[in-house]
Amino acid sequence: DTGAAQILLTNTSNNFTGAVGLRNSSEYAIKVVDANTLILGNVSQSNDETGSLEVTVLAGNITQQAATTIVTGTGAATFTGVNGSNITIANSGNQLNGLVTFAAPAGSLANINVRNSTAFGIQAGLSITGNLQIAAGGDITDAGTISVGGTSSFTTYDNNGNVVLDGANTYTGAISLATQGTGDATITGVTGNIVIASAAVGGDIHLQNTGNTSVQATASSGLIFGSVDVTGNFSATAPLAITNSGVLTIGGTSSFTTTANNASVLRSEEHTSELQSRQYLVCRLLLEK
Repeated sequence: DTGAAQILLTNTSNNFTGAVGLRNSSEYAIKVVDANTLILGNVSQSNDETGSLEVTVLAGNITQQAATTIVTGTGAATFTGVNGSNITIANSGNQLNGLVTFAAPAGSLANINVRNSTAFGIQAGLSITGNLQIAAGGDITDAGTISVGGTSSFTTYDNNGNVVLDGANTYTGAISLATQGTGDATITGVTGNIVIASAAVGGDIHLQNTGNTSVQATASSGLIFGSVDVTGNFSATAPLAITNSGVLTIGGTSSFTTTANNASVLRSEEHTSELQSRQYLVCRLLLEK
């Protein structure tokens, strides 16, 4: 705890076994380096000051002790690992107020798990080999192209927060989406398949990909599609109603399935549907050419 001064713990032989707490109440930087895995305790900077935060490990992972928080100023926060490192800063109460960057100068990070009490912007050029989990109290956005080798999870837990990811992104694994209130979820510009493994979205879902690729969407309740533009095949499955508030443009085949008794598929007037009565309701959307 230095108050109005820098914290510079940058010796490459540092080896902090227990949790490391860092506090700086001014505009000065905080920098810490660990030769191995680093466990962050409470990290506090004045949220209206411009001081930066730099956390670096030369081996292992960056994690956060239970029941602690990271509160940064408006300066950049950078978390740097090595090839295969995991970064987990997912405690409730975290407040990252500036630009956040995750990096592995030689290779790629594996898994990233972040929880932030305000909006969160994903850096341009983020590329990881494992899973990406982002939860935020405001909107989740991207500043450019991201690439995820594993699964992706995007959750806004404040009312009406939106997920807006419109870069030329690549999601190798399945995507989970959750918003509260009237929050929309937008996944557009994707290069490749889109697989929505779970969707609990209060507002509309907007999907768009490029290339001759497909989109699959599965929900735990109902599905409301806004604009959907898919070059390949499209399928949607939900236990409750499937509806669309915008235009669906599907280049290949389309399949819509509700799995609960008496659930329905409601379509816009531009489309026709063919209903099959079974143990569950199946609707296939026949696009007008």
